[in-house]
Amino acid sequence: MSSKSANTISTDALKKARIIGRDDTPTTSQLLQGYNALNDLLESWSLENMMVLYDTLESFTLVAGTGEYTYGAGGTLNSARPVTIRDECFIRSGDYDTPVKLVHLAVYRSITNKSLNGSPEIIAINPEYPLAKVFLFPVPSEACSLYIKASKQLTTFSDQTTAVALYPGYGRALISNLAVELCSDYGKKILPSLTYTAGQSKGVIKVHNSKLPKPLDLSALRSMTSRGSGGSITLGPFE
Repeated sequence: MSSKSANTISTDALKKARIIGRDDTPTTSQLLQGYNALNDLLESWSLENMMVLYDTLESFTLVAGTGEYTYGAGGTLNSARPVTIRDECFIRSGDYDTPVKLVHLAVYRSITNKSLNGSPEIIAINPEYPLAKVFLFPVPSEACSLYIKASKQLTTFSDQTTAVALYPGYGRALISNLAVELCSDYGKKILPSLTYTAGQSKGVIKVHNSKLPKPLDLSALRSMTSRGSGGSITLGPFE
């Protein structure tokens, strides 16, 4: 695992794009442009599912009698706004965990009486920005904990000079793909070898991330643990 600053990545990218010579030092303006383009690149990669190395499992204490929450920095669920939420959410009450089914927002909207209290069985999200909205049904009857598995935006570089530890493969991909971006900015011809390296380095990451352990299908478990003989609202299909 290597550590690189934004300036180091920008310098390597400028050289790889042949905007500056191998032994040249980039100007302050070039480094700033590279820094901004690098963070734009990371934001874009956040929308590519297999470019995100791992999902985040985080917990929030729910308010009894409240079924609607804002999700994002400064929201009632105060954390970085998720790009997506996975269908791996659950409620923890004491030592007992209960799965919560992620459903389309239309399913939640179709529920006529949203005031029913109990242990939440479904969760829906309206991806508003900057704060998303999260809806739970039934409305939690106690201050239990909600665990959400979320895919978050890739962390951008907070400044130009602080070195950041990069997972294997990401440094090469950042440098080569930033070089492609900078070629366009400076009117430089993108060499076929650079195009290949940029694509291949991203491909390696996506293949690796696609092979990471995936969650088990809990649909059978949910069916077994549904409340009452009449089944549960968590039983699909909802999508």
